[in-house]
Amino acid sequence: MSKNSELKAKFRRSVEWKNFRKHMADLYDNKDAITGKPLRKGWNLHHLDMSLENYQDLDEDKFIPLNKATHEMLHQVFRYSYAIDKLVYYVKKMEKINRKF
Repeated sequence: MSKNSELKAKFRRSVEWKNFRKHMADLYDNKDAITGKPLRKGWNLHHLDMSLENYQDLDEDKFIPLNKATHEMLHQVFRYSYAIDKLVYYVKKMEKINRKF
């Protein structure tokens, strides 16, 4: 495990982090911020600011609660964020082609 990973893991074990995590779940009514589905066991509090120097900056505007699958999807989408406009274009095209009347 890298030193950065160890520092992150140690912070996530802190009372401050655990209280903030619960606060954020309550703020979102215990729902996944993207899907609106109830948070399940093992949900993640996702850092929108992924810089290491801001890892412990507990600003409510920089976090969202996500279920595991949504969290993984968000990271995948972020990796391909340069292609979002094209993705939206083709999804809308698929919806139009597959719309049943």
